[in-house]
Amino acid sequence: KTEDICLQPTEVTYGSLMAACERVGSLEGVNIVFNKMRKASIEPNEIVYGAAISCLRKLGEGENALLLLRKMIRDKLEPNAATYNTVLIAQTEGHKADLQRALLVYKLMKESTNSKPNRQTYSIL
Repeated sequence: KTEDICLQPTEVTYGSLMAACERVGSLEGVNIVFNKMRKASIEPNEIVYGAAISCLRKLGEGENALLLLRKMIRDKLEPNAATYNTVLIAQTEGHKADLQRALLVYKLMKESTNSKPNRQTYSIL
């Protein structure tokens, strides 16, 4: 019986949900996924953070994308170049563009042990 099967969501499950939120641009969905993960005592991984950051960029939430990047680093996760570049793009797009925040993202990326600025980074700048 299917009622007898008790499946628990995993980090992968939440990663898939976050990717769906990113695809449709749902900030509410991002918050729900993070809250459900917290309640389930599952720590977000780089994939979950990356999808959430990409969603924030799509919604023009550059400042929040940077805040989430900093939280990711505080949580001892190592963003990859694509994540840094997504946050960098979020700082340089639209009417909320902020050069100081963009330079801060660039500095964080240069200081990273995992990801260094690449061709795309310099193209964004």
